[in-house]
Amino acid sequence: MSDVCVVHDDRPWARHHIGQMLVAVPGMRRIIMAVSVDDMVRRLTEEPGRVAFIGTRRAEPEDLETVHRVLATCPGVPVVVVGARDDAATVRLVVATGACGFLRWDASADVTSTLVHATVGARSASPPADRTDIALFDGSNSRGAAGSGSLGNVVLHRAVQVSLRISPREMQVLDGMCDGLSNAQIGRELYLSNNTVKSLARRLFSKLGVHERAHAVARAYRLGLFATSPDGSRLRPSESARS
Repeated sequence: MSDVCVVHDDRPWARHHIGQMLVAVPGMRRIIMAVSVDDMVRRLTEEPGRVAFIGTRRAEPEDLETVHRVLATCPGVPVVVVGARDDAATVRLVVATGACGFLRWDASADVTSTLVHATVGARSASPPADRTDIALFDGSNSRGAAGSGSLGNVVLHRAVQVSLRISPREMQVLDGMCDGLSNAQIGRELYLSNNTVKSLARRLFSKLGVHERAHAVARAYRLGLFATSPDGSRLRPSESARS
């Protein structure tokens, strides 16, 4: 996986908090704190393979402008937005903008690790034998308190979906499984034959590393494959099906 993450939030305590969340990710070697948007863009373009983490506040358009600028000036750089657990409006906006993940401020270490590894396309969460070289870099002298939460979840499925190479059609089949539909019912909804649904299901099971429906559904939620609303309910896949 990429071992360099670049973090920006114009609040020193928020940068520090995101940094502390990332320090706990297995395989993480270096976290760079960018003190301005210009600083973040410069650091992201210094070498390939870096991942951007951007803190946001509810109803603050400047934060989303930062996301837009990074996506526009650093094409190909994965962008993860960090925000409030009940800020559904920001989730929708970052999905539409092109960010690949949304992480709650109170996300657990396991959830943060899952999203980071999925975002950079890594499959293994095995920690390195020696983690003594982890470094947290901050361009300012400001220090802030950082809380740690244990509740969070990944609320955006795109990073994991891309990482596992799950197609939009396979996501629709998985969605039907989550609703408890039979293969025949899924086929009727998607205008597919029963054999086609079975074939899609087999490919889906292979990609998820499972052998049956119940395990596929459980693993999908565990990986954060489905976006969730603030009340915890599943949101439908937004991508249209492609043959």
